[in-house]
Amino acid sequence: LKGMLIRFYRDSHPSSFFTIPFIALLCWIPYVFFQPQSFIAEVPNPMPLYEWLYSGISRLHIVAQYIISWLLISVQAIYLNQLILKHELFPRLTFLPALLFISLSVIFPEMMRIQPSLFVNLLLIAVLDKVFLLYKNPEPLGKVFDASFLLATATLIDHSAIVFYFYLLL
Repeated sequence: LKGMLIRFYRDSHPSSFFTIPFIALLCWIPYVFFQPQSFIAEVPNPMPLYEWLYSGISRLHIVAQYIISWLLISVQAIYLNQLILKHELFPRLTFLPALLFISLSVIFPEMMRIQPSLFVNLLLIAVLDKVFLLYKNPEPLGKVFDASFLLATATLIDHSAIVFYFYLLL
């Protein structure tokens, strides 16, 4: 089964693109049977933007929280895969990076819950996209501003994202 999955995602089947969210959805099935009271993590001393997101999402029904978490992880996997393909980090079209991202995201149940790092990951993938665009751009000022703005927004969600400013400076 493992070899078949790897072959399926290594080749460029158009259906691979649509099965990535389906695989992520399959990983949420245990939570349907063992429902926690809330699927969003309450963080002590949250940053302002996460506090605002928490106040809105925590009022939603548990199923809506599941859907938000599933959508965030699925979008991140697809965006990361598209970023890798766009910047030609792999020699050919493949969906293995998305499969690997989904697999690593669902190994730990805590990573599937809505928490600051789930939102920060999405913004960091966008920052990585902007940084990769710097190397192909003769006028990088706009891309640096975009990356800095996204990183500042990520820092408003989780203070640990400030560490990535050092990456941006390189």
